[in-house]
Amino acid sequence: MARTIAPAQTIEEFLKQRGKSSLTAREAKKKWEERKERYLFEVNKLFDKFIPWLDKLKESGPISYERKPAPIFGDDIGGYAANELDVYVADRKVIFRPVGTKIYGGMGRIDVLGNGEFQLI
Repeated sequence: MARTIAPAQTIEEFLKQRGKSSLTAREAKKKWEERKERYLFEVNKLFDKFIPWLDKLKESGPISYERKPAPIFGDDIGGYAANELDVYVADRKVIFRPVGTKIYGGMGRIDVLGNGEFQLI
Protein backbone atom coordinates (compact mmCIF):
# COMPACT_ATOMS: atom_id res chain seq x y z
CA MET A 1 0.00 0.00 0.00
CA ALA A 2 1.27 3.50 -0.81
CA ARG A 3 2.50 5.56 2.09
CA THR A 4 0.73 8.78 2.91
CA ILE A 5 2.90 11.87 3.01
CA ALA A 6 1.75 15.04 4.74
CA PRO A 7 2.10 18.17 2.59
CA ALA A 8 5.52 19.77 2.91
CA GLN A 9 5.63 23.32 4.22
CA THR A 10 9.14 24.10 2.95
CA ILE A 11 11.38 22.90 0.15
CA GLU A 12 13.63 21.31 2.76
CA GLU A 13 10.70 19.28 4.12
CA PHE A 14 9.76 18.26 0.59
CA LEU A 15 13.28 17.03 -0.18
CA LYS A 16 13.52 15.21 3.15
CA GLN A 17 10.18 13.45 2.53
CA ARG A 18 11.27 12.29 -0.90
CA GLY A 19 14.62 11.07 0.40
CA LYS A 20 17.19 9.31 -1.72
CA SER A 21 14.63 6.98 -3.28
CA SER A 22 13.18 9.73 -5.48
CA LEU A 23 14.03 9.84 -9.16
CA THR A 24 16.04 12.65 -10.66
CA ALA A 25 14.42 14.58 -13.50
CA ARG A 26 16.56 12.69 -16.01
CA GLU A 27 15.62 9.31 -14.50
CA ALA A 28 11.93 10.24 -14.48
CA LYS A 29 12.09 11.32 -18.13
CA LYS A 30 13.77 8.03 -19.06
CA LYS A 31 11.10 6.08 -17.15
CA TRP A 32 8.30 7.89 -19.00
CA GLU A 33 10.05 7.39 -22.35
CA GLU A 34 10.32 3.64 -21.67
CA ARG A 35 6.64 3.52 -20.70
CA LYS A 36 5.65 5.38 -23.88
CA GLU A 37 7.69 2.98 -26.05
CA ARG A 38 6.11 -0.05 -24.36
CA TYR A 39 2.64 1.44 -24.84
CA LEU A 40 3.27 2.07 -28.55
CA PHE A 41 4.57 -1.49 -28.91
CA GLU A 42 1.48 -2.94 -27.19
CA VAL A 43 -0.91 -0.83 -29.30
CA ASN A 44 0.69 -2.11 -32.51
CA LYS A 45 0.75 -5.66 -31.18
CA LEU A 46 -2.99 -5.48 -30.49
CA PHE A 47 -3.75 -4.09 -33.94
CA ASP A 48 -1.55 -6.79 -35.51
CA LYS A 49 -3.87 -9.35 -33.89
CA PHE A 50 -6.94 -7.66 -35.45
CA ILE A 51 -5.59 -7.68 -39.02
CA PRO A 52 -5.85 -11.44 -39.79
CA TRP A 53 -9.41 -11.44 -38.44
CA LEU A 54 -10.33 -8.39 -40.54
CA ASP A 55 -8.71 -9.92 -43.64
CA LYS A 56 -10.79 -13.08 -43.15
CA LEU A 57 -13.97 -10.97 -42.84
CA LYS A 58 -13.23 -9.39 -46.24
CA GLU A 59 -14.38 -12.66 -47.81
CA SER A 60 -17.90 -12.04 -46.41
CA GLY A 61 -18.40 -8.50 -47.62
CA PRO A 62 -17.12 -4.95 -47.91
CA ILE A 63 -14.64 -4.33 -45.13
CA SER A 64 -11.40 -2.40 -45.11
CA TYR A 65 -9.09 -0.79 -42.61
CA GLU A 66 -6.26 1.66 -42.36
CA ARG A 67 -3.71 2.64 -39.77
CA LYS A 68 -2.90 6.29 -39.44
CA PRO A 69 -1.07 8.41 -36.86
CA ALA A 70 -3.07 9.89 -34.01
CA PRO A 71 -1.51 12.71 -31.98
CA ILE A 72 -1.24 12.21 -28.21
CA PHE A 73 0.00 14.56 -25.51
CA GLY A 74 0.98 13.51 -22.00
CA ASP A 75 1.99 15.92 -19.25
CA ASP A 76 5.10 13.95 -18.31
CA ILE A 77 5.79 12.56 -21.78
CA GLY A 78 5.06 15.43 -24.15
CA GLY A 79 3.68 15.05 -27.64
CA TYR A 80 3.95 11.88 -29.68
CA ALA A 81 1.92 9.85 -32.17
CA ALA A 82 0.45 6.37 -31.98
CA ASN A 83 -1.20 4.35 -34.71
CA GLU A 84 -4.98 4.56 -34.86
CA LEU A 85 -6.93 1.79 -36.59
CA ASP A 86 -9.96 2.83 -38.65
CA VAL A 87 -12.19 -0.05 -39.72
CA TYR A 88 -14.77 0.45 -42.48
CA VAL A 89 -17.65 -2.02 -42.60
CA ALA A 90 -19.85 -1.25 -45.62
CA ASP A 91 -20.99 2.35 -44.99
CA ARG A 92 -20.00 2.34 -41.30
CA LYS A 93 -16.79 3.13 -39.48
CA VAL A 94 -15.35 2.17 -36.12
CA ILE A 95 -12.20 3.86 -34.81
CA PHE A 96 -9.71 2.32 -32.40
CA ARG A 97 -7.94 5.43 -31.08
CA PRO A 98 -5.04 5.29 -28.62
CA VAL A 99 -5.50 7.84 -25.86
CA GLY A 100 -2.22 7.53 -24.00
CA THR A 101 -0.24 5.68 -21.40
CA LYS A 102 -0.78 7.97 -18.43
CA ILE A 103 -3.85 6.10 -17.22
CA TYR A 104 -4.55 5.20 -13.60
CA GLY A 105 -4.69 1.45 -13.07
CA GLY A 106 -3.34 0.42 -16.46
CA MET A 107 -0.55 0.65 -19.02
CA GLY A 108 -2.66 2.72 -21.39
CA ARG A 109 -5.99 3.12 -23.06
CA ILE A 110 -7.52 2.74 -26.51
CA ASP A 111 -10.97 4.20 -27.10
CA VAL A 112 -13.37 2.48 -29.48
CA LEU A 113 -15.39 5.17 -31.23
CA GLY A 114 -18.54 4.88 -33.24
CA ASN A 115 -22.04 6.24 -33.18
CA GLY A 116 -24.82 3.80 -32.42
CA GLU A 117 -24.10 0.61 -34.34
CA PHE A 118 -21.04 2.26 -35.90
CA GLN A 119 -20.18 5.74 -37.04
CA LEU A 120 -21.95 6.48 -40.34
CA ILE A 121 -19.44 7.74 -42.91
